[in-house]
Amino acid sequence: MLVSNLWVFSFPLSLLVFLYSDFTKAVGTFFVSLGVFILIYFLTLKYPFSFKKRNVGELLEDVKVSPVRSRPVILKGRIIGRGVPGLFYSEDLKLDDGTGLVLLDYHQIANFIDFLVGVFATEEKIGQEVEVWGWYRRKIIPYVEIYKMKIGGRWKKIYTQKLYYAVAALLALLGVPFFLL
Repeated sequence: MLVSNLWVFSFPLSLLVFLYSDFTKAVGTFFVSLGVFILIYFLTLKYPFSFKKRNVGELLEDVKVSPVRSRPVILKGRIIGRGVPGLFYSEDLKLDDGTGLVLLDYHQIANFIDFLVGVFATEEKIGQEVEVWGWYRRKIIPYVEIYKMKIGGRWKKIYTQKLYYAVAALLALLGVPFFLL
């Protein structure tokens, strides 16, 4: 809980700098600390990189995962359908590995790209064997947010997580010029 809300400490930290320095350094402190705290959250809880081979049966028994705390996993199985059956623009997929079924979240950087992938590229994946690297989470249902997927001998990567890293780093870099003023 502390790490997922670490960004909140940017406010009191910048106020403390304002009390002992000036406004521009306080603004710089706010942006740098905000970016660093968000990056720490992404690297430790939301998108950790210690991927291990698992199966769906093992994952369903893991009660410690949540939308905040994920488990980096490698799954092998077969795509059996769309995430929302019958929805022609659903980009998400269902994976069957022989021990259970899990939803694969194929979310791209923007919803418009999700729509295009759902309409034009999802159908060809159904019935194929895949290897999926991603982060297992639970909301109402368990799912795996895809990092990369090997299908038909080719790797397909999702860049949403890298965009989040870039935004956090940009926030931190945005604060640096305030220290130079």
